[in-house]
Amino acid sequence: MFRRLKAPFYKYSFTSLSNVLSSFCQLEALKYLSFPTQVLGKSSKLIPVMIMGIVIQKKSYPAYEYAVALFILAGVALFMISEKSSQVDQENETTLAGLILLVGYLTFDSFTSQWQGFLFSQYQMSSYQMMLGVNTFSATLTLISLFLSGELFPAIYFVMQNPDCFAHVLLFALCGATGSMFIFYTIKTFGPLVF
Repeated sequence: MFRRLKAPFYKYSFTSLSNVLSSFCQLEALKYLSFPTQVLGKSSKLIPVMIMGIVIQKKSYPAYEYAVALFILAGVALFMISEKSSQVDQENETTLAGLILLVGYLTFDSFTSQWQGFLFSQYQMSSYQMMLGVNTFSATLTLISLFLSGELFPAIYFVMQNPDCFAHVLLFALCGATGSMFIFYTIKTFGPLVF
Protein backbone atom coordinates (compact mmCIF):
# COMPACT_ATOMS: atom_id res chain seq x y z
CA MET A 1 0.00 0.00 0.00
CA PHE A 2 2.75 2.48 0.94
CA ARG A 3 4.75 1.59 -2.18
CA ARG A 4 2.05 3.31 -4.25
CA LEU A 5 2.79 6.66 -2.62
CA LYS A 6 4.49 8.90 -5.14
CA ALA A 7 6.55 10.95 -2.69
CA PRO A 8 9.15 9.37 -0.41
CA PHE A 9 7.27 8.27 2.69
CA TYR A 10 9.30 10.35 5.15
CA LYS A 11 8.27 13.60 3.38
CA TYR A 12 4.74 13.18 4.70
CA SER A 13 6.09 13.33 8.24
CA PHE A 14 6.98 17.03 7.82
CA THR A 15 3.35 17.90 7.04
CA SER A 16 2.09 15.70 9.84
CA LEU A 17 4.43 17.11 12.48
CA SER A 18 3.80 20.71 11.46
CA ASN A 19 0.03 20.08 11.47
CA VAL A 20 0.15 18.59 14.98
CA LEU A 21 2.32 21.46 16.24
CA SER A 22 0.05 24.00 14.54
CA SER A 23 -3.02 22.57 16.25
CA PHE A 24 -1.25 22.52 19.61
CA CYS A 25 -0.08 26.13 19.29
CA GLN A 26 -3.48 27.30 18.09
CA LEU A 27 -5.42 25.71 20.94
CA GLU A 28 -2.92 26.70 23.63
CA ALA A 29 -2.73 30.29 22.34
CA LEU A 30 -6.46 30.73 22.96
CA LYS A 31 -5.77 30.57 26.71
CA TYR A 32 -3.33 33.49 26.60
CA LEU A 33 -4.72 35.87 23.98
CA SER A 34 -7.48 38.43 24.06
CA PHE A 35 -10.23 37.98 21.47
CA PRO A 36 -9.11 40.96 19.34
CA THR A 37 -5.57 39.57 19.24
CA GLN A 38 -6.88 36.15 18.20
CA VAL A 39 -8.92 37.63 15.37
CA LEU A 40 -6.10 39.89 14.19
CA GLY A 41 -3.61 37.03 14.31
CA LYS A 42 -5.78 34.68 12.29
CA SER A 43 -6.55 37.45 9.81
CA SER A 44 -2.85 37.91 9.14
CA LYS A 45 -2.49 34.27 8.03
CA LEU A 46 -2.09 35.24 4.37
CA ILE A 47 1.22 36.98 5.07
CA PRO A 48 3.05 33.99 6.63
CA VAL A 49 1.57 31.70 3.94
CA MET A 50 3.08 33.96 1.27
CA ILE A 51 6.43 34.11 3.07
CA MET A 52 6.47 30.32 3.44
CA GLY A 53 5.60 29.99 -0.26
CA ILE A 54 8.66 32.06 -1.12
CA VAL A 55 10.87 29.96 1.17
CA ILE A 56 9.56 26.47 0.31
CA GLN A 57 8.40 26.71 -3.28
CA LYS A 58 10.43 29.72 -4.45
CA LYS A 59 7.14 31.38 -5.45
CA SER A 60 6.74 34.97 -6.37
CA TYR A 61 3.44 36.70 -5.84
CA PRO A 62 2.11 39.67 -7.81
CA ALA A 63 2.09 42.98 -5.96
CA TYR A 64 -1.71 43.01 -5.77
CA GLU A 65 -1.68 39.81 -3.65
CA TYR A 66 0.62 41.51 -1.12
CA ALA A 67 -1.70 44.53 -1.18
CA VAL A 68 -4.77 42.33 -0.63
CA ALA A 69 -3.12 40.62 2.36
CA LEU A 70 -2.19 43.97 3.91
CA PHE A 71 -5.64 45.47 3.24
CA ILE A 72 -7.34 42.52 4.89
CA LEU A 73 -5.07 42.85 7.92
CA ALA A 74 -5.58 46.62 8.10
CA GLY A 75 -9.35 46.27 7.70
CA VAL A 76 -9.63 43.75 10.51
CA ALA A 77 -7.34 45.85 12.71
CA LEU A 78 -9.46 48.96 12.13
CA PHE A 79 -12.63 47.03 12.83
CA MET A 80 -11.22 45.59 16.04
CA ILE A 81 -9.97 48.99 17.21
CA SER A 82 -13.36 50.59 16.54
CA GLU A 83 -15.13 47.92 18.62
CA LYS A 84 -14.24 49.09 22.09
CA SER A 85 -15.22 46.85 24.94
CA SER A 86 -16.75 48.53 27.97
CA GLN A 87 -15.46 45.82 30.28
CA VAL A 88 -11.89 44.85 30.89
CA ASP A 89 -11.64 41.11 31.16
CA GLN A 90 -8.46 40.13 32.98
CA GLU A 91 -8.84 36.48 31.99
CA ASN A 92 -8.55 37.30 28.29
CA GLU A 93 -5.50 39.49 28.52
CA THR A 94 -2.84 38.99 25.87
CA THR A 95 0.45 37.63 27.22
CA LEU A 96 3.89 37.08 25.71
CA ALA A 97 3.32 33.32 25.87
CA GLY A 98 0.13 33.76 23.85
CA LEU A 99 1.91 35.83 21.22
CA ILE A 100 4.70 33.25 20.94
CA LEU A 101 2.12 30.49 20.53
CA LEU A 102 0.27 32.58 17.92
CA VAL A 103 3.49 33.02 15.93
CA GLY A 104 4.11 29.27 16.27
CA TYR A 105 0.61 28.53 14.99
CA LEU A 106 0.97 30.87 12.00
CA THR A 107 4.42 29.49 11.15
CA PHE A 108 3.49 25.79 11.42
CA ASP A 109 0.13 26.25 9.68
CA SER A 110 1.76 28.16 6.82
CA PHE A 111 4.42 25.48 6.49
CA THR A 112 1.79 22.73 6.45
CA SER A 113 -0.20 24.09 3.51
CA GLN A 114 2.87 25.17 1.53
CA TRP A 115 4.61 21.82 2.04
CA GLN A 116 1.48 20.01 0.90
CA GLY A 117 1.35 22.28 -2.14
CA PHE A 118 5.01 21.48 -2.81
CA LEU A 119 4.37 17.73 -2.60
CA PHE A 120 1.35 17.99 -4.90
CA SER A 121 3.31 19.93 -7.52
CA GLN A 122 6.54 17.95 -7.19
CA TYR A 123 5.08 14.42 -7.21
CA GLN A 124 1.69 14.83 -8.97
CA MET A 125 -0.07 12.76 -6.30
CA SER A 126 -3.74 12.41 -5.54
CA SER A 127 -5.50 13.76 -2.48
CA TYR A 128 -5.91 10.17 -1.28
CA GLN A 129 -2.16 9.58 -1.36
CA MET A 130 -1.57 12.77 0.59
CA MET A 131 -4.20 11.78 3.11
CA LEU A 132 -2.75 8.30 3.61
CA GLY A 133 0.81 9.53 4.07
CA VAL A 134 -0.01 12.43 6.38
CA ASN A 135 -2.58 10.57 8.47
CA THR A 136 -0.30 7.57 8.94
CA PHE A 137 2.29 9.81 10.58
CA SER A 138 -0.34 11.85 12.47
CA ALA A 139 -1.95 8.72 13.91
CA THR A 140 1.46 7.39 14.94
CA LEU A 141 2.42 10.69 16.61
CA THR A 142 -0.92 10.83 18.42
CA LEU A 143 -0.63 7.21 19.56
CA ILE A 144 2.88 7.79 20.91
CA SER A 145 1.77 10.99 22.65
CA LEU A 146 -1.21 9.28 24.28
CA PHE A 147 0.97 6.38 25.41
CA LEU A 148 3.71 8.59 26.86
CA SER A 149 1.20 10.80 28.69
CA GLY A 150 -0.53 7.77 30.19
CA GLU A 151 -3.84 8.65 28.54
CA LEU A 152 -4.04 5.85 25.96
CA PHE A 153 -5.40 3.04 28.12
CA PRO A 154 -7.84 5.23 30.09
CA ALA A 155 -9.19 6.50 26.73
CA ILE A 156 -9.63 2.96 25.41
CA TYR A 157 -11.26 1.93 28.70
CA PHE A 158 -13.65 4.90 28.51
CA VAL A 159 -14.74 4.00 24.99
CA MET A 160 -15.23 0.35 26.00
CA GLN A 161 -17.37 1.42 28.97
CA ASN A 162 -19.40 3.85 26.85
CA PRO A 163 -20.28 2.15 23.54
CA ASP A 164 -22.22 5.21 22.33
CA CYS A 165 -18.94 7.09 22.43
CA PHE A 166 -17.51 4.78 19.77
CA ALA A 167 -20.23 5.78 17.32
CA HIS A 168 -19.46 9.44 18.00
CA VAL A 169 -15.74 8.84 17.48
CA LEU A 170 -16.46 7.13 14.14
CA LEU A 171 -18.73 9.98 13.04
CA PHE A 172 -16.10 12.51 14.06
CA ALA A 173 -13.44 10.58 12.11
CA LEU A 174 -15.68 10.40 9.03
CA CYS A 175 -16.33 14.15 9.17
CA GLY A 176 -12.62 14.83 9.66
CA ALA A 177 -11.69 12.62 6.70
CA THR A 178 -14.28 14.31 4.49
CA GLY A 179 -13.03 17.75 5.53
CA SER A 180 -9.45 16.69 4.83
CA MET A 181 -10.40 15.63 1.32
CA PHE A 182 -11.85 19.08 0.63
CA ILE A 183 -8.75 20.74 2.10
CA PHE A 184 -6.36 18.62 0.02
CA TYR A 185 -8.45 19.19 -3.11
CA THR A 186 -8.43 22.95 -2.52
CA ILE A 187 -4.66 23.06 -1.96
CA LYS A 188 -3.98 20.85 -4.97
CA THR A 189 -6.34 22.72 -7.29
CA PHE A 190 -6.04 26.34 -6.17
CA GLY A 191 -2.85 26.43 -4.11
CA PRO A 192 -2.03 27.02 -0.43
CA LEU A 193 -2.72 30.76 -0.51
CA VAL A 194 -6.41 30.20 -1.33
CA PHE A 195 -6.76 27.72 1.52
